[in-house]
Amino acid sequence: MPPIVIRYSNLEAEFDGTVTLEQQQPSQTSWTIGRDETCDLPLPLDHAISGFNSLITFEEGRYWIIDQHSTNGTRVNGSTIRSGERVPLEARTRIEVGQTTLLIKELQPLEITESQSSPAMDFWQAEDVEVECIHIDLESLDTKTFWFATPDRRPYFSYFQPGQFGLIEVEIDGILHSRAYSISSSPARPYTLTFTIKKKPGGIVSTYFFDRFQVGDHLVLKGGPMGAFTCMSETGELLNSKLLFIGAGSGMTPLTSMIRWLYDTVTSCDVVLMQSARTPIDLLFHTELSEIIARKRPECFRYLATITGDLLGFGWAGVRGRINGDLMRSQVPDLMERDVFVCGPNGFMQAIEAALQDLGFPMAQLHQESFGSDSTPTETINPPQSGKTTSIPTSKPATTTINQSIQPAQLQQTTQADSHVMSNGSTPSIAVSTATKTKVMFMESGESIDASGSKTILELAEQAGVNIPAVCRAGTCKACKSKVRGQVEYKANCTLSDSEKNEGWVLACIAKPLGTIEVER
Repeated sequence: MPPIVIRYSNLEAEFDGTVTLEQQQPSQTSWTIGRDETCDLPLPLDHAISGFNSLITFEEGRYWIIDQHSTNGTRVNGSTIRSGERVPLEARTRIEVGQTTLLIKELQPLEITESQSSPAMDFWQAEDVEVECIHIDLESLDTKTFWFATPDRRPYFSYFQPGQFGLIEVEIDGILHSRAYSISSSPARPYTLTFTIKKKPGGIVSTYFFDRFQVGDHLVLKGGPMGAFTCMSETGELLNSKLLFIGAGSGMTPLTSMIRWLYDTVTSCDVVLMQSARTPIDLLFHTELSEIIARKRPECFRYLATITGDLLGFGWAGVRGRINGDLMRSQVPDLMERDVFVCGPNGFMQAIEAALQDLGFPMAQLHQESFGSDSTPTETINPPQSGKTTSIPTSKPATTTINQSIQPAQLQQTTQADSHVMSNGSTPSIAVSTATKTKVMFMESGESIDASGSKTILELAEQAGVNIPAVCRAGTCKACKSKVRGQVEYKANCTLSDSEKNEGWVLACIAKPLGTIEVER
């Protein structure tokens, strides 16, 4: 007997009857609903329905429905549920998605064994997970997009905010390296996660990806999605219906994630995108942005590409020159009404920021993303142990919109603050001396190191050969978040909440040990 039987009707009478949701494989415990043809329950074409609108899942001995950040929401028994909210289902529960009504007729409980448990039944949150590369696209002469999926190809990647980044760990020649890369895919396409990576001269990891990484290779996603560079608010709504995206180089990656999400969810918006590149072949995602998104939804998206270098044999009838105040003012007359998202090389972003300031733009509406200068060391190295396997988590699905407490500003910048000491579970007190003899014990690896001076926990970990993921090294991205017993000193603003500090969490990249401390790594 099928686990779920649904009475299915559409207000326009496109379909009226009964449908069933079957287990396509013994481990299946969730079913997607939306207008995308790959959904387990594809609905009639209706622009009020998102591509992947809702999810029915079986957990804790019963069925639930979860709204997947849909454009117009999901109504259960007449009430709209919040994005990510999990609502129980019973026989005769009425679900409304756009103009389609689903009435639950029968629900048959599933028998779940331990071997059927898998992380892909849940959602990408804060645990480590191993993924496989299933496809690679060549975007330009030095940039590729890598498509990843969970081993059982389930819709695992729906609970991140478009524009966020992920921390990956990959083994290269026997050494583990960690890097942060912006996500280029949309959470409305939850079966895959994509990273678009530009090969940098001398870059160990980017060169490895471009030259050697292949379909079928695996890597580990360390923790969940990170960052606050997104057009979504904490409640899952659009920050502003009028947006201006300005990007160059690999800075187009998070911007394209946001644009794809807005397009996939048929969100009502007014978006202008400006992309700057040296030559036409360097324009990332140019065909998709200009010939698919902008042409299919011209009332919502306008795309302007500019070329700054020599054409090198390419014909170009479009705009030439750098993006400046004059261009923004002429192409976006209502600039002052928009939220502006800028991502690209540091010099490019600084020039855009200066131009906006000269125009009198309200700078509170400016959002920027950068991961430090090219010279910033961002890798963590730890020779892998022989026979070591990566465990895959089985956490429960998120019930609220993911929101990492990371400032939407350039990650390499920090504001200097008075030195203070954090003692777990107590009010911070003033440090007396920073020259105290220190000892750091890394409990998981069994390593320990003596130190005196101003080295951070992260620097001491690297010296001891202990792997702590690190990205910004400035106390903002939280990639190095670690649990500590003992006292530490901060000399830069810390983005951890008071509750996190009270639970013993510290940012290893800016926390300096005072006396003996224990790190749970």
